[in-house]
Amino acid sequence: MCSVTETLNWNKMPDTSIGRVTRLGRLALKCLVLITVFAAAFQPCLAQGKKRIPESWKLGTASGLFPDFTPGTLREVKKSGIEHMELNWKAELVNGTPADRLTFAKNLYRDATKAGILIWSTHIPYGKKLDISETDPEKRPAILRDVKEYIDLAMEMKVRQIVIHPSTEPIADSVRASRIQACRESLKELAAYCRSKGASLNLECLPRTCLANTSKEILQILDGIDEVGICFDSNHLLKETPEDFVKAVNKRIRTVHISDYDNVNERHWLPGKGIIDWNKVISALVEVGYKGSFMYEAVKKADNDYSFKDLKPNYESLKKAWIN
Repeated sequence: MCSVTETLNWNKMPDTSIGRVTRLGRLALKCLVLITVFAAAFQPCLAQGKKRIPESWKLGTASGLFPDFTPGTLREVKKSGIEHMELNWKAELVNGTPADRLTFAKNLYRDATKAGILIWSTHIPYGKKLDISETDPEKRPAILRDVKEYIDLAMEMKVRQIVIHPSTEPIADSVRASRIQACRESLKELAAYCRSKGASLNLECLPRTCLANTSKEILQILDGIDEVGICFDSNHLLKETPEDFVKAVNKRIRTVHISDYDNVNERHWLPGKGIIDWNKVISALVEVGYKGSFMYEAVKKADNDYSFKDLKPNYESLKKAWIN
């Protein structure tokens, strides 16, 4: 490229009005030549380019589909094609002792690592006793203390992302603003705690009257709290499409919960059973540069017989449909 510009001797023109005009014209021509050269060099990439799922989108699942956490089960999970997992704390451990939870966390990390599974994320338990939007200043310190214990447990398992709910429900319109303010105060304290631990905290979008039930509200809650990311749950959005939510919150998404629904209520179905346009959702996630795990959160219920073994074929069908 340098040899071309040198050969054309762009600047060797007399310093006259005609010369200056000519130099300007040749400068414009020079720019055109450079643009043409770069475009020609880039065109083969466009011609040969294909849609690709990011390499970082490893198949993952919430642990609710695991029958147990034994080494044998974890090996079967890995054998089925699942590389990442999210820990959902079982009720017996939530209601147990801190010592029980710590022992479990250490054992799970050891056994999952041996099986070749990365504990990508952990979900902090939710309910009235762990509601970070609690407005009573007498109750909230105990709630945050308990949440911090689960953050510490996540660090024991070296997880990448921690997911937390912004509230329980129902929430009346008359108290919504105060609940949002309480949630923000809690998140500021938890964000500082996570920063000190090297942890990544993510607020999950929720359905119905829960807080963060739209992209506008979740961004309002997180305004100025830059350390906290977003967990995009595709089946929680009852007031906007999942793809519109993704585009609105953009790069704040650090992790996802993938499942389908009927847009009437959350269902946690396998993708394809509900109304979500998965080509649009995947395109939106690619567009905003999402680089995390492709984490399923399908739930086994009376009307289905879901197994972790169903996830790999489902994921492959989603990828194939999007690429083609």
